[in-house]
Amino acid sequence: MLQSTWSLPPQPLLEANPTPLDYPVAALGDLLGPAVDAWPK
Repeated sequence: MLQSTWSLPPQPLLEANPTPLDYPVAALGDLLGPAVDAWPK
């Protein structure tokens, strides 16, 4: 049961598209960069 539920999130996307990692990484950087900067330190 856990396996079928676990395979629903982003994992299959990463397995299906291992090559175009530049986009997710860049997008994550764009999203997390400002978010991390905005976090109260």
